[in-house]
Amino acid sequence: MRVFDYLCAMMQSNRKDIRSLSLDMLRFPLALFVVAVHIFVIPPYTGLTPDAFAAAFPGTEYLLRFVEAFIKDQSVPVYYFIAGYVFYKGMRFSIRSYTGKLKRRCHSLLIPYLVWNTVAILYLLKMYLPGIREVSQAIGSADIDFSFSAFINCFWDDSHGLVPYDSSVFNGIYPIDKPLWFVRDLMIMALIAPAIYAIYRLPVRAAVAILSAVTFIFILHLPGLGHLSLLIEAFTFFAWGGFLSFRQKDMTEEFSRYRNISFVLYPLLAAAILFFKPLAPEVMAYVKSINVIIGLFFFYNIASLAVTHWGGAELQE
Repeated sequence: MRVFDYLCAMMQSNRKDIRSLSLDMLRFPLALFVVAVHIFVIPPYTGLTPDAFAAAFPGTEYLLRFVEAFIKDQSVPVYYFIAGYVFYKGMRFSIRSYTGKLKRRCHSLLIPYLVWNTVAILYLLKMYLPGIREVSQAIGSADIDFSFSAFINCFWDDSHGLVPYDSSVFNGIYPIDKPLWFVRDLMIMALIAPAIYAIYRLPVRAAVAILSAVTFIFILHLPGLGHLSLLIEAFTFFAWGGFLSFRQKDMTEEFSRYRNISFVLYPLLAAAILFFKPLAPEVMAYVKSINVIIGLFFFYNIASLAVTHWGGAELQE
């Protein structure tokens, strides 16, 4: 009921912007998606295959596959897209406007990133205090590296941090507070924003061709790219969101054009991933990438319909 009351109060606020209200509504379910994905997943350090995990925990196979098919990898691309759209909205690119954007991102991204990774470092060091290490099962017999480079790597690539490990089990590099990899890569997008803006200034066809080429690379999920694969995902959605904003396109109007097809394709492709991934995992990996893109339209259009339905005719774009 508290969630429903919050949504009703949001609809009755003096904000009449359908786009803004739709984005507000997306935040809560997408945050739940992130939580669900991190709960219903096989931890990579267990070394268990999906079959072995299903044998150890009967009844979990379809639940894990459902989360992977319908929920996994969907929230972060939407957040990137929104971040790109907001970053370039109403922006006349100049040194002054760009530095102003960076200053605001320092408060909203950089400072929390540094603080929470530092907290994670202190927590790890606490476990090595005399009397605690002997009873801790979390660190085992791992040796700690107190070098300056190890501390710095905790903020970028924790596999070379205080307690080194094989990063291949995580299929990428992450800071010591691993969920903050999204914040790290979003800050990188903000830093390269002038280069992205230079693409926008090209003739429309050239700009679309470049962005489409990067999107195609994202769909392919080329192996062995490491952190670059994460950056390609960030660039794909952040840049497309910014392009829509740069071209002064209304998000609600543009996305509504693909409402019906997204409502059909997203659940259809997700169902295909759910049932056919064990039979054709490589093909379904490509299908998943395509469905992540379609999911951007799917979830925004659901939020937009909810806002216009609950908000009534007084909501105006």
